Amino acid sequence: MRDFDTSPPPEFSSRPWGRVNYDRIGKLLALLHPEERKLMTWLASTVYTGAGEIVDAGAFLGGSAACFAAGLRINRKVTRKDCRIHSYDLFRKGNWLPSQLKEWDARAEGQSTVDLYHDQLGENDFMTVLYAGDITQRSWSDRKIEILMLDCSKTKPLNDHCMRMFYPSLIPGDSYLVHQDYAINSGLYWLHSTMYLLRDYFEHLATVDYGGTTLFRCIKAIPPEMVEEAIARQDEAPEAIRDAAIAWANDLDQPKLARAISYSHDFREE
Repeated sequence: MRDFDTSPPPEFSSRPWGRVNYDRIGKLLALLHPEERKLMTWLASTVYTGAGEIVDAGAFLGGSAACFAAGLRINRKVTRKDCRIHSYDLFRKGNWLPSQLKEWDARAEGQSTVDLYHDQLGENDFMTVLYAGDITQRSWSDRKIEILMLDCSKTKPLNDHCMRMFYPSLIPGDSYLVHQDYAINSGLYWLHSTMYLLRDYFEHLATVDYGGTTLFRCIKAIPPEMVEEAIARQDEAPEAIRDAAIAWANDLDQPKLARAISYSHDFREE
């Protein structure tokens, strides 16, 4: 039995982030669709209360952090704004960057990108804390997390670690999970398997029309043992989990999610 009313709050059904002034965000070097940028800005400006931290796991060059910071800057509910956004990434240039970003910067593969992060944050840099390096070698404190953006779960071990590291610190009824790769044909089947297995702890709020971001709200506390159970079960009966997860997405009237789940599990079988 769920602890909270699971109907999406009215403020989400009208997708108000679409009205965010894009000029406030500014031009960013980021792999984020404009709607995703607006959603992150709106969450930090309107929904965020300061009861927990903002975790930006998979910060890349600081685009998502810049969106959160732009929103936090105009948030009148939150008075303490320094060091509220916690950004994790290797912060090294990789060989996977799309050509339109490579040509913007001629630095060598493996070179640090920390300077680009700070440049993009600009005058809002004081709101952030940067954690460079392998996230699997890090742990989280006992501080609560109010907004969790996940864009670093590109492998199963990374996803497992982020779940262990962050999920128990989510605030029931008040924490939001921004799953950045959830609604695209990514092949990252572990995202869908584990979220389906933890479906009683989250509610789906929105999926962007363009891009891969899906927004969930935590609706009850997630014990560490439930995280471990989801991790252990994600490879059990993969076809059954796939079919159940697709049915779950269809029940939510989310065909885009159903297609992403189907593709990811089909990719697994190739």
